[in-house]
Amino acid sequence: MVKMIDETSKIYPFCYIDPTAVIQEYCIVGYRGRNVTTKIGHSVTIDPYCLVYVGAELSPYVHLDPYCRVGRNTTIGKATEILYGSRVHDDVKIGSNCIIAGNVSNRITIGDRVSHHGRLSHSYNRPSGDWHDTDEPSMTIGNEVVIGAGSLIIGDVHIGNK
Repeated sequence: MVKMIDETSKIYPFCYIDPTAVIQEYCIVGYRGRNVTTKIGHSVTIDPYCLVYVGAELSPYVHLDPYCRVGRNTTIGKATEILYGSRVHDDVKIGSNCIIAGNVSNRITIGDRVSHHGRLSHSYNRPSGDWHDTDEPSMTIGNEVVIGAGSLIIGDVHIGNK
């Protein structure tokens, strides 16, 4: 298979894109990239209007539905699907064979075979501070966990096994 990158998409320098990857219309890959590699693995599919920040790593067979965001230095495991409009923020680690259909805040770790359809967020206890500089602990979601639609999980919690 020949690498398919739509001509309307913007690929920043320092991106490694496997020749079997497909990047569709109006995507941005390696956004805000400077000397940090963004990696798009074997048979990854990125649907239209997706934004993948610098340092992200999409493992083989990852699929991003349209309008998804994958943050800086985020790792997404093999055969994981990020569903329509989902937001995965910075420094997140998502395991293999997951379905992510919600919001995932910075530094959250999600295990393998997780189905997440809600919102995962930090507890934010400094109203005058900058959201981007929050240093509050992030949650961990273990393997084989289901988080239902409309769920809101906040703070330094651990759900499921390690």
